[in-house]
Amino acid sequence: MSNQKARPGDTVELANKEIGFNDPATGFKIVRTEKQKLGKSIGNKTNLALSSGALLIVGRAKKKEPETRDTGLPEDLPGREAFEAEGLSFDQVKKLSPEDLVAVKGIGEKTAESLAEYLAGAGKE
Repeated sequence: MSNQKARPGDTVELANKEIGFNDPATGFKIVRTEKQKLGKSIGNKTNLALSSGALLIVGRAKKKEPETRDTGLPEDLPGREAFEAEGLSFDQVKKLSPEDLVAVKGIGEKTAESLAEYLAGAGKE
């Protein structure tokens, strides 16, 4: 498994069981015969140790199923991803004022205008 690209949550061990390894950028530490799971972020030093063979991947992290939740947001809604990231439902989006719309991270003036046109055209205002 050692020549594969490491992912967060993969289990690794040292190739040389007589030493230890520490990546101060992420706080990842492993010693001797331990097996450790990689954290959410993999530092440059850890990547270098993996690519050089000093750290070996011995177990793969299970792939997470994408979180699905029905927000009721139409697939073609302008700014849909930004509204989903904020956890807003379609009914909540329809009630936002123009000032509140542009306050949502990822929504600018153009998207707010496109949304107004979308809602007017759909007769959903």
